[in-house]
Amino acid sequence: MLNLRDIMTSTRSQYGTLFNTAPSDFNLPAGFMEFLLPLHRELTQRQQTLRQKRADILASSHGGKKPDYLPASEATTTDWTIPLPEWCADQRNQMTGPADDAELVVKMLNSGAPGVMLDLEDSMANTWSNLMTGIANIDKALRGELTYFDAKRNTNTGIKDSKTVTFIRPRGLHISQVGVIKDEWMSASLFDVATFPRMLPPS
Repeated sequence: MLNLRDIMTSTRSQYGTLFNTAPSDFNLPAGFMEFLLPLHRELTQRQQTLRQKRADILASSHGGKKPDYLPASEATTTDWTIPLPEWCADQRNQMTGPADDAELVVKMLNSGAPGVMLDLEDSMANTWSNLMTGIANIDKALRGELTYFDAKRNTNTGIKDSKTVTFIRPRGLHISQVGVIKDEWMSASLFDVATFPRMLPPS
């Protein structure tokens, strides 16, 4: 597993910081780390390899060697498709916004749009506090419990019943999470996705 001290010099570029750091006193749900650790041990090394390959290709491009297209595959040469279940087949309009803004999340989910994507990546700053707020908002939204105070109407506004499909966008594979495990990087995508099963409403 990559050691944080060995690669700290590669965490910054002209495009900014590639990770956020969990505080030393962070709390996660009981049993969460037991669920997360086997996935981390299995998948983060692969994510870090892909992240480094991406950085190498970018560096080569800056040096004048431009990247080329990937070779032809079944997805580009055949009628290969991914079937969508009926409940999310309506893709005529999809709204996207930062998950850490409760007011915007409620307004998007009440908009009547067929789909709403709650974003944990580039529409919000990649900090631990923003991430935790976004995850908490998604949790409450999926349970229909998220509200915000509407100062204009002097009332708390919640999510109305609708057929709007909620999508969640985790942080990308190029982003890492630091501080969850001492001296190790973790795939930010993995950390985000691993939080979602615990947020599913009880059946």
